[in-house]
Amino acid sequence: MSTFDGLDLFGSGPCTFTAGPRGSQWARNVDLGTPAAGIQVLGGHTVSVEVRGRLTAATAPALKAVTDALEAAAGVKADLIDDTGRTWPDLTLIEIVYEAPPESGRLWSIPYRAYFVGA
Repeated sequence: MSTFDGLDLFGSGPCTFTAGPRGSQWARNVDLGTPAAGIQVLGGHTVSVEVRGRLTAATAPALKAVTDALEAAAGVKADLIDDTGRTWPDLTLIEIVYEAPPESGRLWSIPYRAYFVGA
């Protein structure tokens, strides 16, 4: 089970976790105004993780409760744990995007993207 701040925010439907770039940020010398060939290392990447999925619930009010719980986590700094148990410590949920309006069928659902960053 995946969690953020100990809460199962993503478990109502399928989701995927994608870690952002790792390693060092760099720029070509020419882009920095230096005519010499080569690159400059600018520092490490900020830790980032994107969670994409679909929140689901049996009723429209229940779906609202699920989205309210996710929105309440915005701005919170906590550990993010994926379904495999991989932990990203001290990430902040900085953005939630609902990628389409809620849909009803067998279940109510809404696709989302949640973006987390670390220090």
